[in-house]
Amino acid sequence: MVNNSPSWQAIVQLIKDKTGIKIRPEDYSTLQQKLKQRMKNLGLTDEREYAALLAGTQAKGEWEKLAPLITTGESYFLRDRGQIQLLREKILPDILQMKAKDKNLVILSAGCSTGEEVYSLAILLQEIPYYLQDWQINLVGVDINQQAIEKAKRGIYSEWSLRGVENHYRSSYFRRHIEGWEVLASLKQMAKFYQCNLLEDELSISTGGNVDLIICRNVFIYFDPDKIQVVVHKFIDLLQPGGYLLTGHTELQAQSITPLEVVSYAESLTYRMPIHKTYELTPSTPVLPILVENHKDKGRQMLINGNYQGSISQLQQWLILYPQDTEALLLIAKAYANQGQYQASQNICQQILAQDHACLDALHLLAQIAEAQNDREQAKEYLRRMIFISPHHIPPYFDLIDFHLYDREETQAARLLQALLPLAATMTPEQQAKLSLLQQITESKI
Repeated sequence: MVNNSPSWQAIVQLIKDKTGIKIRPEDYSTLQQKLKQRMKNLGLTDEREYAALLAGTQAKGEWEKLAPLITTGESYFLRDRGQIQLLREKILPDILQMKAKDKNLVILSAGCSTGEEVYSLAILLQEIPYYLQDWQINLVGVDINQQAIEKAKRGIYSEWSLRGVENHYRSSYFRRHIEGWEVLASLKQMAKFYQCNLLEDELSISTGGNVDLIICRNVFIYFDPDKIQVVVHKFIDLLQPGGYLLTGHTELQAQSITPLEVVSYAESLTYRMPIHKTYELTPSTPVLPILVENHKDKGRQMLINGNYQGSISQLQQWLILYPQDTEALLLIAKAYANQGQYQASQNICQQILAQDHACLDALHLLAQIAEAQNDREQAKEYLRRMIFISPHHIPPYFDLIDFHLYDREETQAARLLQALLPLAATMTPEQQAKLSLLQQITESKI
């Protein structure tokens, strides 16, 4: 049973205030189990004592122990091929051209986890044709999780972290290791890693000054919106004129990004500091509703017609003005999924669910992606969540029954059919016909 006591709520609030991370109610049970073991190790008897420890002046060591329990360490090399292509073909060449005179490049990976993103950037720089050995390259990765930072410094990864990495990259930038793969010394020399709390720490200490590119992907989806704004302002202070900020897809919707300019590419939105810092803000010109509406309508029609990149570009323009439009976000997620860019699509769905855990369309798309990735159990779990949230919503029953029958789980299929029968009167003729067919199939298998 989930504990929702005042002491537990105090811990959740402390975590948000200290780190920016917002613990979702559906994650309470998992974290409570982890903290029970942590409190046992510390000899504490209840959550009030643990909350007092976290709030105390000597809590730094305990926050370091807590960080791995509240962060997600999932990462891998060359993650999100659309954004990797954007970095390779547009952002990095643009920055290198801009910095050609001083030949000094500083890139910050904020929330770098175990370092795969930083080393991926090092690989991209090595691959750029006009990359020059006499440049001063400073790749910095920071993360609140000290354990993740130590792994990043080692540079040794399992086969799973290199999933999807082509053989020529493996042979050029990695060597076999007893634990999997190790990045070559030439890449390690380009990278530095530091433990850092994005919300509380001074970022320029890690970077040594202003930076040309900040990458903070799939971090803000776990943050409280007010805390996101605090970190974004720190990023703005850190960026050089002409510098870029690249986040996960749509993670900064509804956030104030002034004075950054939105630069929209088919692969992703990016944000750029104006080259000339003259930030005289003028009142925005009202946009005619019919003109704004066209971006969304065009994006929807392009999606239907199979022009997925065009659809994404149109919908991103719409979201600049209407950042909370869930339908537009879902259309973008579908466009990414239809291109096989499942990670980008999943990130958008998870962002939607962070704001509205009952969004059935986001859950359904996640179920479809899980099925496409042959993760049938995960697909079933998303469908079960849909039924739990909306017991009178019929489509997930049919999908889940199909899964159970395909997996020869006839008993579970029959149980779902029994639960579905009271809804028969509300079904369309097509749904009633399918219900009848499923009843016949189930009865024949039991």
